[in-house]
Amino acid sequence: ATLDDSQETGAIPVDRVDAIDVEEEAATTNETISAQSRRGKKKNAANALEARDRRYLSYFIATNRCRREPWDEFFNNKNKLPGLYPRLPGTPCCDNCNPESFQVENIVLTASYPLRAGRARVPSPELRDALTRALDIWRKDVIDRDYPNQSIIVGRHILDDSVIEKIVARAHIIKDTNIFRRVIPWGYGRGRYGEEVVKIVTDTGMLYPDVEEVARQEAIREQAFQRLEIAAEKERLTKLRTVFEACYNAVYEVTTGGTVKKTRGG
Repeated sequence: ATLDDSQETGAIPVDRVDAIDVEEEAATTNETISAQSRRGKKKNAANALEARDRRYLSYFIATNRCRREPWDEFFNNKNKLPGLYPRLPGTPCCDNCNPESFQVENIVLTASYPLRAGRARVPSPELRDALTRALDIWRKDVIDRDYPNQSIIVGRHILDDSVIEKIVARAHIIKDTNIFRRVIPWGYGRGRYGEEVVKIVTDTGMLYPDVEEVARQEAIREQAFQRLEIAAEKERLTKLRTVFEACYNAVYEVTTGGTVKKTRGG
């Protein structure tokens, strides 16, 4: 019964662990239960002993009372002799009885490089073609520069076609060599080769700017300029209002027989 039902009937509310594994307990009336289970569902207990272990484990985990209660009940400690080493006074009991002594640590793991790629804009066909050609030329030049006079190591060994495809597809998010650690795995990308490829991607991207990104940046600049104009107009009106109020008060606060002093401003 739920808490609402118990209030309506006048029954005493039960602890939340009383409802744990009700279906499993009903299913374990026989001593032996089939251990087969459907994929994605909880596996049934093999026998009554395992079912009892599961119930008490759930009781121990879910209880909001002292955790020694399910422990003592499971091992039938009330019918045993007292232990040789009783709990010392002031020693914490459990996380339910002394939550201040069992603080849950908040552990945050951070990586020095991106673990996943953000949403990247699709590069234009012109940029894709130009970047593919530039990377293909670069890996050929690397072989001539770093591995001359041999025919075993070729450009694909340094920069595979599959890596080029990933670089071209994510050209807009390649800013440094950290992206070659996890987002675009490339063993040679963590050193000098990675820096050279990043420069190629950056330089090629400047030759083929993204039309949508250019329009978006232009809209941002236009909005910023409009905000500056509005702020300047507000400041001008504030100054005019201040001057007007000062002149108004100077004229209408003059008493009979008084004179208004003429200043340099008129």
